[in-house]
Amino acid sequence: MINVNFNLLKVLDALLTEVHVTNASKKIHLTQAATSNALAQLRKIYNDPLLIRGQGSKMQLSPLAKKLKPQVASTLEKLETVFTQNTVFCPKTTTHIFHIGMSDYIETITLNKLIEIFYQAAPNAKLVVHHVNYLESTQRLESGDLDLLLGNFPHFEERLMKSKLFSDHTAFYVRTDHPILQTKLPTFRQLQTYPIITVNYADKPNMNYLAQLLQKKHYNIHVNITVPHALSLMQAVISSNYIAYSASRLALPYLASNDVKTLLPKGTPKALTYNHFDVYLYWSKHLSNNQANVWLRQLIQEIFVL
Repeated sequence: MINVNFNLLKVLDALLTEVHVTNASKKIHLTQAATSNALAQLRKIYNDPLLIRGQGSKMQLSPLAKKLKPQVASTLEKLETVFTQNTVFCPKTTTHIFHIGMSDYIETITLNKLIEIFYQAAPNAKLVVHHVNYLESTQRLESGDLDLLLGNFPHFEERLMKSKLFSDHTAFYVRTDHPILQTKLPTFRQLQTYPIITVNYADKPNMNYLAQLLQKKHYNIHVNITVPHALSLMQAVISSNYIAYSASRLALPYLASNDVKTLLPKGTPKALTYNHFDVYLYWSKHLSNNQANVWLRQLIQEIFVL
């Protein structure tokens, strides 16, 4: 039987997560020498280097290590649950560090309230927010890098647990003195003569929802400008003749201050008018019964309970 103890598993998890001996040492509060010795043991056990040098001498995971990463994280979580199942999670005294992923759109409408209730409930805990605008895999959740993720990622729903937070819709927005508003009933044809601006989180301009929809439906309208951040979208609109295609919750404070108005041109295709979408809270299946994770999920859900 291979002699693997709990501490060695923790070292392996840190190495697979940090992909760096020094950073892994800091994460689990060991000396670099002790972590290096543990890595040598692990390499012998798996008969694999686990960490290898890539381009520019940067360390990277071996193919086997990539396969092990989610398995190790899941196993470690289950073992920690076994050892701590009689320990009651107490928000008032916990010093736990929580990691949450969200886009700047969700951050804009969520973060202030979350910070307020988080520190009221758990004054000694820490909250780290990571920008996650689009998702290529579930690895960050399954490895434990993230405790929770807020967004809409239908391609990965079979591998993750989810709970609906809120619904939103998209619409067109312009500044209050935009020339198109001089017409009593603006038309979709008029809208097409102005530059359209929208948010694009991927690297390619044609990856945003509006561009894909226009291409699919063959509408004669062009997305002239894409920006990487939701906040810069409305700032651009209030000082220009751009027409924004945006989520409504992002526009609410600008509507309240009368900086922008909703544009509903006559003849606009239904697919472009109030396109509804849902935002979910996601977590890894192996954290479903984790007391700290359950508490944080309930805290976030409270924000959206009217």
